[in-house]
Amino acid sequence: MEIRTLIVDDEASGRENLSLLLSKHCPEIKIVAEAQDQADALGKIQKFKPDLAFLDIRLRQGTIFEMLEQLNEASFSI
Repeated sequence: MEIRTLIVDDEASGRENLSLLLSKHCPEIKIVAEAQDQADALGKIQKFKPDLAFLDIRLRQGTIFEMLEQLNEASFSI
C-alpha cells in the first residue's frame, strides 16, 4: 500500500534528510510534494491531497498551526 506524503519544513536540509530516511526505512511512503512555508503547504495539500504530512512546527512566517486553522476537512484529514 502506497502512502502519499507531504513534507513541510522551511529548511531544505530538513526536507532532504527526512526524505532520505523515509525512502530508506519506509518504502511504502511516497513523497508526493514538499513545501517550505504555510502558503506553499496549503496549495500542495489542496493539489496533491496527501494521506500523511510531516510538518515542521516553527516556520519562518509563524507556526504550522496557523496554516492548519485554514484547512477544512474536505482538503485534508487532521
